[in-house]
Amino acid sequence: MLIEGIEKITVANGLLRISFSQLNAAGEGVISGEATIPVGSVETVINTLVKGVNDLNAQLQAQQNPDAKENKDASDKKSSGKNKKN
Repeated sequence: MLIEGIEKITVANGLLRISFSQLNAAGEGVISGEATIPVGSVETVINTLVKGVNDLNAQLQAQQNPDAKENKDASDKKSSGKNKKN
């Protein structure tokens, strides 16, 4: 299922339904599928999605800025050395 947008979100009979959309060859939005989540599981599902997106963003940033991690590690070592008492 390709998801290019969210068409509609409804709650009925204890289920959250999310209709997803995509563009067809004519450039029109059409329903591409539906996710049905029990209301009691919505929080867990959303939190898992948020964590996954955050993890993915961190990986993408690390790939785009490989020096950023090295610079952060180096500055962390410098600052931790300043906090040590002799």
